[in-house]
Amino acid sequence: RFARNKGIRYLQLASNFRDTSFANYFGVSITNTQWQDLNARALFVVNAKGDLMYRQVVKEVTKQPNYGALIAILNAKA
Repeated sequence: RFARNKGIRYLQLASNFRDTSFANYFGVSITNTQWQDLNARALFVVNAKGDLMYRQVVKEVTKQPNYGALIAILNAKA
């Protein structure tokens, strides 16, 4: 719903709500803290071939990712 409500057409969102394999594979599972069983905030850009082009994992769960850096990368790739 988020992407549709914001008019975002070329974005695929992923959820780890029911299956933790994504978090385990990409190394964003949080363990041994008060935030255990949650995921670190992270941004990934994967191209049409499935290649990982950008990865940003925020170390502090209460902080937001650097969206400006993501936008700069996307604009450079466009």
